[in-house]
Amino acid sequence: MEWRIGWAPLGGYVQFAGDENVASVPDQNDLEALRADIVAREGPGAADKYLVFKPLWQRAVVAAAGPFANFVLAAVIFALLVMIVGEPSARVDAVTSGSPAAVAGLRPGDIVESVAGRGVSGFSDLEQIITVRANVPLTMTIKRGGAELTLTATPAAVKVKDILGRDQVVGRLGMENIPSRAPGGWHRAGPVEAIGLGVARTVQMADTTSISSAGRCARRNCRTRSPPPECRRETPWRSVRLASATTW
Repeated sequence: MEWRIGWAPLGGYVQFAGDENVASVPDQNDLEALRADIVAREGPGAADKYLVFKPLWQRAVVAAAGPFANFVLAAVIFALLVMIVGEPSARVDAVTSGSPAAVAGLRPGDIVESVAGRGVSGFSDLEQIITVRANVPLTMTIKRGGAELTLTATPAAVKVKDILGRDQVVGRLGMENIPSRAPGGWHRAGPVEAIGLGVARTVQMADTTSISSAGRCARRNCRTRSPPPECRRETPWRSVRLASATTW
């Protein structure tokens, strides 16, 4: 058995007893020989302690434990961030003239409570939802002066460069948030809310990743001589993210 104590709890190395390679795969052609060797070395019944001889359901549980632990760790990190550091609230501080947000009726001072049926606690939630839904009508629940309103906004398709310099088409509404520690401008969650937000952010991140991957596959179909209309619906204006403000 090999083990180590790392200076940071990141990554890991585990080899199950009986594994023949780094992929945790035993020698399928020599399982009976392996069992005989274990019995000879450790006594009758010893082979039952080895993963390769466990029932299928137990092996499935062990295999799922690693990804589940990663999910829990991500949820805990997100929860600590929104509880200790906090994040900009989902308040709309400015609306770009002629943008989808303006057309939908959004105004400065509106607080977004939900989009497409998903609860929103901070402006980062809007980013994750809107970015991957270009040209998709979104139902938004907002609070304006104590009253709750329902609006429908359709993010425009905007071409931007990703960190690798490749063209990506993302959704933009054209509403701006200016982070502020003033009342209503910053949200810091309590312990119970933070746990829920941590889990929700982790699920949302996984969902966004899968949607983005599917979107990239779909956009390959747009690179033809006669792309369908949805591939051509892009607007010339684009959002700008600054250190002091974020526009989506």
